[in-house]
Amino acid sequence: MMRAGLRPLLPADGEWVRIALFLAVGGAQFVFDAGLFILLTYWGMVPFWTNLLTRFSAAMLGFLLNGKLTFRQSRLGREQLFRYVLLWVFLTLLSTGAVVAIGQVAGVRAAWGMKVLVEILLAVLSFMLMRRWVFR
Repeated sequence: MMRAGLRPLLPADGEWVRIALFLAVGGAQFVFDAGLFILLTYWGMVPFWTNLLTRFSAAMLGFLLNGKLTFRQSRLGREQLFRYVLLWVFLTLLSTGAVVAIGQVAGVRAAWGMKVLVEILLAVLSFMLMRRWVFR
C-alpha cells in the first residue's frame, strides 16, 4: 500500500493514459525523424539541412498527435501552435546548452552518457508545459 504522503507526487490515475500516449507519440516522432533523415540523406540531401527539416517535421507531427490524442483538443489553433514552437525551440536550446556544457566540463564521453538523462528530464518538463501551457 502506498503511503498517503507520496500520493501527491504521482500522477492521478487518468494521467497514466496521457503519459503513455505522450511516450507513444514521442516514439512515433523519433521513428519519423530518423527514418526521413536516413531516406533524404540516402537520396543525397546535405545532413545539416536534412536534420533541421526532419526535426521540424517531426515536431509538427508531435503537435498534431499530442494535441489531438494526448491532450484531447477538439481544435488546434495558431496560439497553441505558437506556444508549441516556442516550447520546442526552448527545449532544443536547453538540450544543446546542457550537452555542450557537460562536454566542455567532463568531456565528450560524459556528454554521450548524460544526453539520455538530459532528454528524459526535458521530456518530463515538456509534458508538464504542454499540459499546462500549450494545450490548456
